[in-house]
Amino acid sequence: NLQGDLIINPLPAAITVKVLANDKCFNEPVPVAVSGLGNLTAATLSYMLSDSNSSTLQTVVLNVVNGNADFFIPVNLLANTGTTVISASNLMNNTTLCDVSLNNVSDGFFVNPIPSAPTVNNLQTFCKVDGATITNLTPRGSQYKWYVSQTAATPLADTYVLKTENLYVRETSSANCTSAPTAVSIVV
Repeated sequence: NLQGDLIINPLPAAITVKVLANDKCFNEPVPVAVSGLGNLTAATLSYMLSDSNSSTLQTVVLNVVNGNADFFIPVNLLANTGTTVISASNLMNNTTLCDVSLNNVSDGFFVNPIPSAPTVNNLQTFCKVDGATITNLTPRGSQYKWYVSQTAATPLADTYVLKTENLYVRETSSANCTSAPTAVSIVV
């Protein structure tokens, strides 16, 4: 006559789970927001990628706060540009180890291409008396930003007065993806 208590743990709520992936540039990890996780505190999500980028089944441990969690799809799973779909297939409560299959929990996102490094005249010459500025450099256009170094993050203002030095130009696409820099020698 053995007796004991039996604890039946509830399954995670599958119907409220949603994933939202953001568009990103090639060679950047893609952030994913997971919502509708209820009162879970730690969970494991299984997902796959399809379309332009496909993957085998991936798992990620989520730290859940107020029913929400975030993670990144790693760059090594995103080898191609174009539309990709993330489809979540399983959610496990890491405390009880109860899990539930997910149906129709997916989102599409776009991996944007990186523009090619600008093709420029590598030597641009100006007269000091002209007071040339960034706006006198070629190529011109709002998509081109000029920098003082290959690694600079802040572009020079259009009013920056040119002097004899090396500058670097990058092209930024409409999706805000930035090319590699091209060096330009400025002679005043």
